[in-house]
Amino acid sequence: MLSAPFLQEMPDLAWLRRIAPRCTAEAVDVAVVWVTCDIDSMYAYLQGRAAARDGWKLTHWDDCLRSIDLTLRPRCSHLEVDNGENATVTLAAQAQQFVSMVRHEA
Repeated sequence: MLSAPFLQEMPDLAWLRRIAPRCTAEAVDVAVVWVTCDIDSMYAYLQGRAAARDGWKLTHWDDCLRSIDLTLRPRCSHLEVDNGENATVTLAAQAQQFVSMVRHEA
C-alpha cells in the first residue's frame, strides 16, 4: 500500500506509462483511489488535526485554496472517494466499492 498525494504524477500520462511496467515486473497490482473533499470539510479536518504543519494553511486559507486545483483527476482508471462531511455515499460503502474494484481487476 502506498499513500501520497501524487498531485503531479497522476495527471501525467508519461509517468503513468513509466510506472506500469515497473509494477508489472514486480508483480504489484495497482489500484488508484482518488480522495476528494469539499472545501468546508478540508478546513474542518485541518482544524481538528491541529498539526503544526497546517498552521500556514489555516492562517492563509484563501491563499491555500488558490494553490489547490479541485478539478484535478488521475489520467487513469480510478475510484473516486468523497471524504467530505456531506458525502452522499458513506465511507463504508465507498470502501466496499474499492474492494469490488480490486477483486474485479485481479
